[in-house]
Amino acid sequence: MVDPCDFVIFGGTGDLAVRKLLPALYLRDRDGELSA
Repeated sequence: MVDPCDFVIFGGTGDLAVRKLLPALYLRDRDGELSA
């Protein structure tokens, strides 16, 4: 079991975050792979 943690995304409105990071985090959450 992995301990809960926080995600901090610096530059969250930048191109990399919008195209890659945020969609990947959304899909992980949708599939239940992130803890609530």
